[in-house]
Amino acid sequence: MIIKTLPIKDICTDAGTQSRVSLDESVVQEYYEYLTSHEEDLPPVTVFFDGLEYFLADGFHRIMAYQRDGREFIDANLKGGTLRDAVKFSLGANSTHGLKRTTSDKRKSVTTALDDLEWGQLAAREIPRMCDVSHTFVNLIIAERSGAPKKDKPVKLKNVVEAPLEEQPTKDDLPPAKVETFPENDMVQEVLAENEQLKDRLAVAAMDATEEEKELAQETIEELRTTVKNLNLELDAVKKSRDQFQRECAELKKQVKMYQNQLKKAA
Repeated sequence: MIIKTLPIKDICTDAGTQSRVSLDESVVQEYYEYLTSHEEDLPPVTVFFDGLEYFLADGFHRIMAYQRDGREFIDANLKGGTLRDAVKFSLGANSTHGLKRTTSDKRKSVTTALDDLEWGQLAAREIPRMCDVSHTFVNLIIAERSGAPKKDKPVKLKNVVEAPLEEQPTKDDLPPAKVETFPENDMVQEVLAENEQLKDRLAVAAMDATEEEKELAQETIEELRTTVKNLNLELDAVKKSRDQFQRECAELKKQVKMYQNQLKKAA
């Protein structure tokens, strides 16, 4: 690691290396107050140098706090690399230090990687590693971008009996076994999904956490449930394709056997 003191004015901060959606003013103020009340400096920022320019890849809150304190120099962890290297590094920055990334921050990083002509072609395991997020989170965004079905809105109970009366099957029309059971139809599934959402909200509300942490937990739960639903849809499609292939295979076997019998008779 090479630590070098650089003039802040020489560090480029507007070249697209900021992976956050926005900076938090309260964090800048907190860092500024720390600088004015302590003798030691904040940890070095991360800068990439391509031989001509210095690109800030990590430390935007810190560099703003230094500027607010009227400082002209800042310590930097200097790395050799291009602007593109700085952008790549920034996608996973702040995953283990500094202000915790929001879901929107993570989404921006993943979207940036997917939109890149080169990075977007990487294997599925590489983008989560590059952006330091879970595979589930990346798969969720990929599914959204590919037009996968979104999570259905819960159906209110008042709509359960909206079908015309004449269309409702009578007791005599149904087999005895079905009169006492409730088929797993779409309406039941939607009511069950509504119950799951209610349980999720109650569980989050009971958490011993801040409102921001509860909001993040709720977003994460919703994202995971959407991912599970999309994966189940994909699984159903695969099963249908499998069943179709099996039927076609069975039909082909019958034809082959028939032709074999014809050849035996001809011989």
